[in-house]
Amino acid sequence: MKRAPQSFTRPALDRADKLWLAVATGFGAGFTPIAPGTAGTIVAIPLYLGLVRLPWWLQFLTVAAYVAISIHAADRAGRYFGASDDGHIVSDEISGYFVTMLLVPPTLKAVLVGFVLFRVADVVKPWPASHFDKKVHNGLGNVMDDVAAAVWCRAAMALVVWLWP
Repeated sequence: MKRAPQSFTRPALDRADKLWLAVATGFGAGFTPIAPGTAGTIVAIPLYLGLVRLPWWLQFLTVAAYVAISIHAADRAGRYFGASDDGHIVSDEISGYFVTMLLVPPTLKAVLVGFVLFRVADVVKPWPASHFDKKVHNGLGNVMDDVAAAVWCRAAMALVVWLWP
C-alpha cells in the first residue's frame, strides 16, 4: 500500500473535499486495514447488481460517468493523502470492476469470476495498465491503470460467458 512521506501534512478539508474523499475511498471501504483494494471491489458488487438492471446504453453512460468522477475523486484524494495511488483510494477498483462486468449477465458465477479476474489483473497490471501505474501519477493514472486492466478482464468475461454459460 502506497503512503505519503513522513513529513507530509494533510490539508484541511472543506465539504466538497469530504464528498470527493468519500467517493475515492468507496465510502469508507478504503480504510479497511487489510486489502483495501479488495474491499473496494467488494463494494462494487452490489452497485453492479443495480447497474445491470439499466438498459445497455445507460449502463455504458453510467460506467463512463463513474470513471470520470473517479478520476477527479482520486486526484483530490491523492492530494489529501499525499500519494496519487494511496491505498485508501479504491474508486479505481470500483471503476475497474464496473468495466469488467459491463453488460455481463448477473449470475453468481459471473460475479465471482469477474471479481477474481479483476483482482488478479489489478495486481499483475497487464499492459497498458502497467504504463499508467508507472508513468501517470495523478487521478487519471490511478483510475486508468485499473480500467486498462479491466478491459482485458472484460474480454476474458466475454469468453467465460460464451464458453461456460
